[in-house]
Parts: sequence; C-alpha cells; structure tokens
Amino acid sequence: MKYTNTGRKSEKRVVPDTNILLSGLLWTGPPHELIRMAEEGDIDLYTSLEILNELEEVLRRERFQRRIAALDTTVEELMKRARFLMNIVEVEFPDEPIVQEDPDDDMFLACATAAKTSLIVSGDHHLLNMGNFGDIQILKVVDALNILKP
Repeated sequence: MKYTNTGRKSEKRVVPDTNILLSGLLWTGPPHELIRMAEEGDIDLYTSLEILNELEEVLRRERFQRRIAALDTTVEELMKRARFLMNIVEVEFPDEPIVQEDPDDDMFLACATAAKTSLIVSGDHHLLNMGNFGDIQILKVVDALNILKP
C-alpha cells in the first residue's frame, strides 16, 4: 500500500485520540475524513510514542483482526500509515494526573501541549467533559470537522 502526503504544513494542528485514529484507519465516516484531511495537507496531526503504542496495542486486539483482514492489510501497515501521517512529539507528563477519572487520558493533553496545538479530537467522555485544557479545545470529531474544513 502506498501512502501519499503532500508534505505541506498546515496552520491547523490537531491531536486525535486513539479511538479517532482507530476509527479513521479502519472505517469510513468522520474520523476517516480527519485522516483524509491530513493526507491532503489540510491539517497536521500530532501524536506521541505513548499514543502510537496504545494504538498498536488496540489494533492487535482480537476483535479488530477480521476488519483488518477485510481491508487486506496488517497491523504493521496500519501503524506505518499512522506514523507517516502524523508528526511525533516528545511529551512530558505532569506530576499529578489532570484527568482524575482516567489518568491515561493525560497523554493527549501532554501531546497537545508539546505540539502547541489548539485542538484535541476525541470521543472520550472524560476528555470531552473538560471542554478545554487551557487554550486547547477538546471536541467531538464532527464538531472539529466543522471548524477544520477549508
């Protein structure tokens, strides 16, 4: 499978959460539209090694193997595509959890902070309930697409 990316940098910097990435890589719909926009160079997606590790762990779960096979691809190919599409930043985690209900979600806040993005796209209610983190908006994918589309 060949991946294309225009290589052009956008002013629109976005951190998608793991479920948005998973849905965008495996199915059509709004999360896939976010991936397509990154491929076209309309937005820049940012991630961290921690997020990529979680994505790979989730992709390897038994419940996704049939879908991956139906797409005639592999976890390795999907991870290669994800790494190609995304800018990887090094993150620093806070001493105390920010998302008390699910401290693992702190990795998305840390990534957005490190990448100097203004938007996290998520379907996770712990993050969405925050609404924002400083100057960083946290939106559902449909709401994010409404403000990101050129």
